[in-house]
This record gives sequence, structure tokens and C-alpha cells, in this order.
Amino acid sequence: MTMNDPYEETRIGLIRKLIMLPRVLLDRYLGWWFTRRWRQLLGGIPAILFAGLILFPAVFFWMSDRTKLADRYKTELNRAIVRDDFEASDVYLRKLLRLNATDNDVRYAMAYVAGHRGDQRRAEEILTKLVSTDDGYPRAHLWMARKLVRENPNSFSEQPDTLIHHLKAALQTTPPPAAAHGLLGEVYFQNQQYDLAIKHFKAAAKKLPKLHLRLARVYLKLNDEFSAKQELEQAARYFRLRVEADADDIEARTSWALVCDLQHDFPQAETILVDGLKRRPGDSTLKKLLAQLCVQESDRLVQRYNKNIGERLVLLERALQYAPNHPAALDRLAMFFSLEGEAGETARGRLKQVLAEGKASATVHLILATQALHSGDLKSAELHFDQGYRLNSNLPVLLNNFA
Repeated sequence: MTMNDPYEETRIGLIRKLIMLPRVLLDRYLGWWFTRRWRQLLGGIPAILFAGLILFPAVFFWMSDRTKLADRYKTELNRAIVRDDFEASDVYLRKLLRLNATDNDVRYAMAYVAGHRGDQRRAEEILTKLVSTDDGYPRAHLWMARKLVRENPNSFSEQPDTLIHHLKAALQTTPPPAAAHGLLGEVYFQNQQYDLAIKHFKAAAKKLPKLHLRLARVYLKLNDEFSAKQELEQAARYFRLRVEADADDIEARTSWALVCDLQHDFPQAETILVDGLKRRPGDSTLKKLLAQLCVQESDRLVQRYNKNIGERLVLLERALQYAPNHPAALDRLAMFFSLEGEAGETARGRLKQVLAEGKASATVHLILATQALHSGDLKSAELHFDQGYRLNSNLPVLLNNFA
């Protein structure tokens, strides 16, 4: 006689119950169905219908109200993002998430808020997914284009096809963003597709008046002086009003000066920048631009007016007063070293002054080393080479001249 395994019996019993379960449930349901008193239910149908008539509109209007509320929040959210209002964006995003709204607009806002909180990894992850969707979210494409330009300012010429792809996708919304038109105009401008650049700069300038300056540069490339003049006048008016509203607006002040310079009014351009320096004496942006404009005017004196060397040296000296180590000013000044007379002496004196003040750059030492070599003073040439090399060991020009 063999003993039965209790665990085996339990397992078999459970299997049998599972097999019988559907039949048991069916029997119970049929028993319940055939034992109901349906005549009583028929008497309650009017009440059920009445309750349905009340509940259905209530549910419908509740859902409709949530949809309208979500749409209103999205509108306010988009406005807040456009004006770069992080706090308002965060508030409306939270309200939308409570309503379980998770469309592409909301996802984009999540990336925007994450970026402002410093979570760039999360922001990029969301936006990269939005770019890769089948229909491609336009605002994410604009973000991608801006990211490329931010990470590589030379991408306009090095990655034009990629930028054009993203920016054209960014324009597939109503209304098309002016920023996308502006960036697309820059891509075409830097790749010498001037007709397309004009088309997109014009579209962008309607909302971004600062691009009238960029548009003027395109017309100057095409030698269209009349159109360039019109654009420069609009740009001058816009930047002047900005400076009058905020005298410390450096972007507007420097742009206004550039406009005046393109209008052949160097004195006015210099005055605008000098006025800015009076307010902000240490501003390097203003100093560098002043030096740049002085060098350009010095070049023009020969190209346009055939002025003498003395007047050019005055401008180069002013350039070096604004920016003692400005490469272009030093380069022009170096050309005067071989000259005899007052011009040569002035150029040599100015560089020696920079050296004495302890402000000499590697370029200054290069010029002095070259002068010493030409005069046969090898000891001084070696001294200036060593000092220049300490300041900039990667200066190829310095090495070539010493060789």
C-alpha cells in the first residue's frame, strides 16, 4: 500500500477548481439573471433615464470646461515662454500637468522650465525627442538650430544644410517665428546666397528691427546703395531710440555706431561710443569697437581720400589708446617701421611707449623683434622673441618672423 503525497493532492485539487471556475461563475450569473424581478426594474426606467439626462450634460460640460481651461493655460504658457517669463511658465505648466495635458506644447514647456532650472540634460532629452517625432515639432527645431549656433558660431558656413533643415522645419507654424527667418537669412548670407538672405531678413525685420542693419550689409554686398541707405536709416532710427531709452544698452549703442560708420559718418560713430565709455569707462566691447573703427578709417584715408601718413598715424594712435594691444592697429603700425622721418619715429615711439607701460602683447614683441632683426640687433630680437613666446607660444607669425 502506497501513501498518497498530500502536496500532490492539494495541487490536483487546485487545478480542478480552476477548471471548474468558469462553469461556476456562469451558473451563478444565470441564476442571478433568471431570478431577477424585471417588472420592478421596468418601473424604475424613467428614473434611470432622468438621471442619465442630468448626468450626461454635467459630464459633457465638465469635460468641455477642462478642455477650454487647458487651452487657455496653453495660450498663457506660450506667451510666457515668448517673453522669457520663467516664473509664469512654471505656474501654467503645473496647472496643465494637473489637467493631465501632455501634448507637444506642454512637453516643450517642460524642457523650457527644466533648462531654466539648470537641468540641461533633461531639457535636451525632451527636445531631441520632439525633433525626432514624425511630424517634427517646429519650436524644437528652432531650439536645435540655436543650439548648433551657440556651440559652434561657424556652423553657418560649416553646417549650412543641417541648419537649413531645422530652420525650415521651424517655419512650419503659424505665424512663422521671426528668429527662424533671421537665422535662415544669416545662413544664406554667409554662403553668398544673397537673394534668399534678403527674403528671410526682410521677413524677420518686421518683428526684429535690429536686422535692418544685417539687411543693409547684404545690399552693400550687391552694390545696391539705394536699398542699403534705406535699411541703414531704419536701423539708425531703431538703435538711436533704444539708446535714448536706455543709455547703458551696449548692444544698441555699438550697433548704432556701426550703422553710422556704414553711412560714412565716422565722427558720429566715434562720438556715440565715447559717450558710452564716459558712462562705462572699463567696457572692453566699446574700446575694441572704437579701435576697430579707427583702423578702418585709417585704411579709408588711403583708399578713398589718399591722405598722408601723418593723419593715418593719428588714427592708429587713437586706436591703441582705446585698445593698447589691438592686433589690426599694431599690424598697420608695424608697416611704418621702415619709413624714414617723422612718421617712422612716431610709430616706433608709440610701440616703445606700450612696452614701457607693461602692456605689450605677443604681437608687440613680434614687431620689435622684427625691427631688431632688420637692424642687426640679434640680442634684442632674441629678447623680444622670448617674451613674446611666453605670452603666446602658439603664435605662428611670431615663429615665422623669428626664423
